[in-house]
Amino acid sequence: MEPARQPLDVAPDDDRHVVGDKLTARQESFAQFWAETDNKAAAYRKAYTVGDRTKPETTWRNAIVISQIPAVQARYKALRESSLLETLMSVRELFKMYVDIATADPNDIVKTRVYCCRHCYGAGFGYQWKDANEWARAVDACGKNDRVPTDEGGFGFDPFLEPNLLCTECVGEGIKRVIITDTTKLTGKAKLLYKGAKQDRFGCIEVLLHDQDKAREQVGRMLGAFKDALDLRTPQQRADEETKHKLPANCTEDEAARAYLGMLN
Repeated sequence: MEPARQPLDVAPDDDRHVVGDKLTARQESFAQFWAETDNKAAAYRKAYTVGDRTKPETTWRNAIVISQIPAVQARYKALRESSLLETLMSVRELFKMYVDIATADPNDIVKTRVYCCRHCYGAGFGYQWKDANEWARAVDACGKNDRVPTDEGGFGFDPFLEPNLLCTECVGEGIKRVIITDTTKLTGKAKLLYKGAKQDRFGCIEVLLHDQDKAREQVGRMLGAFKDALDLRTPQQRADEETKHKLPANCTEDEAARAYLGMLN
């Protein structure tokens, strides 16, 4: 007695008849591709041997049968939930990063401090020296035609004091200094805000920071504050949605299936 021949519209490795708690290797591949693309026909083409002459509607019907196997459905749902969880976790981490950048304080990386000038606290607002040795070195460095500095302003200059508003030399504006933090010791938000640094041929250092305005904009989009809210769909899913919307309202299921599969060819 000859073995029953498989129908011509069924792939030679089709295992639709195998129904149980344990999936076959083909069914497992189908569930994985289905969960990855959310496209039954494409998953069937990937998991099973589909001939070049196989009609799209045939592929669609076979894919529907495979997808309706309880064990395949359960595996698909488990894979989709796992993928969604990973996506949500990634989005949550990305959201936190943008929030941290947007709310970081640039002063933790680079800041401008204003200190007193040499005259702020000198006697009679004269030039104040750190100590007698500094004054002596300045005197020794003078040439024959140089004006010898005096010590009338006194000693004890502290460069970290605030400007004296009554100073006749700087009129309270003091001396401005740019202070750059040791970036190897940055932590938390400051570390995320820091982008890098570069030095020109004159030795001037430029500190680069990530764009906080752009980070705030991204946070707003992820919270739905703008019309272009974050779209978590894959490019394939977006294309599928657009195709579905273009179908006429009175089309049959077979017509919809052919249009859907036509996009994949």
